[in-house]
Amino acid sequence: MLDFLAAREKASPTRLALYALAGLVVAGLLASLAFGLGSWAYQYRRYSLHEGRVRRMVEKHPTIAQVREGLMVEPGFWESYIPRPDERGPLVAFMPPKQEPAIMAKWARYPRLYLFGVGGMTYALFFDEAGRLRDYLIWPTTT
Repeated sequence: MLDFLAAREKASPTRLALYALAGLVVAGLLASLAFGLGSWAYQYRRYSLHEGRVRRMVEKHPTIAQVREGLMVEPGFWESYIPRPDERGPLVAFMPPKQEPAIMAKWARYPRLYLFGVGGMTYALFFDEAGRLRDYLIWPTTT
């Protein structure tokens, strides 16, 4: 019986409050980790689905009309043709800075660049002189 009384005396209100606070902090950290990993996994899955879809499309080398027809039914669809700099076209100011070197390198190889917006992603599709899809880049659309 004396052991029970001694243990009860050790469980002071201050110590119980500290244990409760530590438990809440640990639970909050675990919840943040779970939600953060879930968000990362969702974004990765979304990107990988779009990337796989465009990669399969490039393997078939469709024309711009076929690409337009296939993407037009998608929600959030938009399209823009970007003239080459030597055609005195506008600057491509909306592309992500980290994508700019890759876009410029591919644009030097393939003369036609079309941008398509589909489902919150931007597809930069590069077409050759014959109008066949040859390469691509994708990134999330920012609003």
